[in-house]
Amino acid sequence: MDDSAHNKPPIERSSAARVSPVESIVIRRKRETEDRTLAQILESLNQAQRETSQVTKDEKILRSYVHALERLYPKVRFAMRLSPRSVERTSIVQATTHHLRPDAMDEVSITEAGLLRAGFAQSTELPNGMTLRRTYEPILIADATEESFSTDGFDAPLVSSGEVIGVLAAEFERGSEIPVRLEDAVLMAATQASAAIDNGLLRRESLHLRDYLDKLLEHANIPVMVIGRDRGIRVVSSAFSRITGLDRTELVARDVLQLTGQSERVKVLAAFVSALRGADVPPFELRLPKAGGGNARLRFTLAPILDVEGQVAGVMAIGQDRTEVRS
Repeated sequence: MDDSAHNKPPIERSSAARVSPVESIVIRRKRETEDRTLAQILESLNQAQRETSQVTKDEKILRSYVHALERLYPKVRFAMRLSPRSVERTSIVQATTHHLRPDAMDEVSITEAGLLRAGFAQSTELPNGMTLRRTYEPILIADATEESFSTDGFDAPLVSSGEVIGVLAAEFERGSEIPVRLEDAVLMAATQASAAIDNGLLRRESLHLRDYLDKLLEHANIPVMVIGRDRGIRVVSSAFSRITGLDRTELVARDVLQLTGQSERVKVLAAFVSALRGADVPPFELRLPKAGGGNARLRFTLAPILDVEGQVAGVMAIGQDRTEVRS
């Protein structure tokens, strides 16, 4: 038998094998705490997301996410601030858990580490009204009921379309142990709040466009209808109501085929389907029963309406009143 086998050096145990039972318990409990904290972070931020799903005002969005973080870390101070960067936002919009220091009220700053934390370069261009700092400088004041202590903190950017638009800052006692997963919570909150701000802007623009179209149709002198893919009437102009004698509010959501007599529904359906397919539809004339009796004669031109993905979302019907001509 080869004695060399007995002379081999002992196999070195891995670092995991050298961990004592007590250390194993500590590691396991730490992981359990981190997992439990992460679940709580997700739950609180999801609640903020639900609260802001239909919100259009930036301040309300910021307030929801600051409250979400405050629920998770009641001993940490938070500030979420948007820099004035456009005609729409001409002043600092913010939500904080504590009052701002007087010297921080008129300026929104972010640190180089904050930019790096979110994957930006130190040379990232900031919008007007934002200042880049090398180290974090506290901006919040302790409440009268709180114990005063030396403050430290860190921040993360709020981002829209790849550009920095604001900052989320977290402050805590200097020298104390940073709460579990606080940095993760701040980064996740900054990301979700940024998306909510973008969605709020889209909703504001959508509401503005809807109001503009409503006013346009209110004063338009031609009969116009917007019809969805399900044939339901979405929008109708005042001129259409005036000519047909039908109330605008009663027309919305009705099937467009219900406006015509039985003999003309095949014509309307064929034209509508062709328009949905993107085909050219020759102008055609319809007799529409009027609310007070008799018929209105309208000559319609159909045009497809495309959504943001280029798909046909509905049909616009632009009419010409031919009633008096026919008479």
